[in-house]
Amino acid sequence: SGGGGGGVGIESQIIDNTYTFGRVHYGLTPEDCDTMYRMYGSTVEGIRQMILLAATSDDDNDATDDTLLMSVDEKVKEMMDRYYTEVYDNIDLSPLTTTTSSSSNDDAKVDTGYSSETVGSIERR
Repeated sequence: SGGGGGGVGIESQIIDNTYTFGRVHYGLTPEDCDTMYRMYGSTVEGIRQMILLAATSDDDNDATDDTLLMSVDEKVKEMMDRYYTEVYDNIDLSPLTTTTSSSSNDDAKVDTGYSSETVGSIERR
């Protein structure tokens, strides 16, 4: 469960970058990110839900409903834009194009960070 990271595979990079995003912008721990991932299917959806919950529980806001919703929509859009830029823009895609030195060697494998063994599972490596 969670824990990913530390590797050069694409999935590991995404997990590491997600942990960094959560920590820097929302004070989240890797465990918080993993919990959101399990609850909502993705950490970014968990953060979106966190923003929506904070907005609906803000009793001190004097804004009209339309203004409040627009403000929340803007916050969510800004977070989503920042998330996808910060998490995905610097991904090293070289594991996708790496080839083995001997194509006749069936034992040689390239680690892209993706495992077909985990397809259909929401459990992170």
